[in-house]
Amino acid sequence: MESQRVTELLKRPIIVGVGRDARTDHVVRLGLALGKRLDVPVEFVHGLRMTDVKLPVEKILGTHLDTLSKETKLSRQLHVMSASPGYALVHRAKARDAGLILLGPHRRRGLMDLGRSARAVLTHAPCAVWVQPEPFLEPKRLIVPVDLSEEGRLAIDVAVVLARAFGAKLHLMPAFIPPGFAYAAI
Repeated sequence: MESQRVTELLKRPIIVGVGRDARTDHVVRLGLALGKRLDVPVEFVHGLRMTDVKLPVEKILGTHLDTLSKETKLSRQLHVMSASPGYALVHRAKARDAGLILLGPHRRRGLMDLGRSARAVLTHAPCAVWVQPEPFLEPKRLIVPVDLSEEGRLAIDVAVVLARAFGAKLHLMPAFIPPGFAYAAI
């Protein structure tokens, strides 16, 4: 059964990290879709390194402006901060008591290389984080790793809410190392 903690968590704003080009358009669309399905505000955040400060907002958002104007009438805001992208996202999520941070790609990386921004957000985020490196397709099923921790329980609760929002099936997958005594018979 869905806990009140999760219900409250998913009624908080969604923070979406945006870049300067079309590579993060799909995460903008995902943020808008989740905001609409969960009926929560969506905020877009762009962190600027000091060398980027002179760029106008239109240059930062690029194609995102078209996506935002065509696809939604949801309340939305853009926050530009003179800081690293990871710091800007975590800072805004804390300031708004966000329930979810959405991240997309900044550039093509290796399979397990998430990049500096994603590592910073995953390390310091005050809320759930969804990393979407590829274009978003509405899920038919959600696979949730279960590790028997308190955080794992929260992941299951959040996945239940998201599965309901998308009408998707939920699959749980054990993701823990058995205790040492389990190996005694080997």
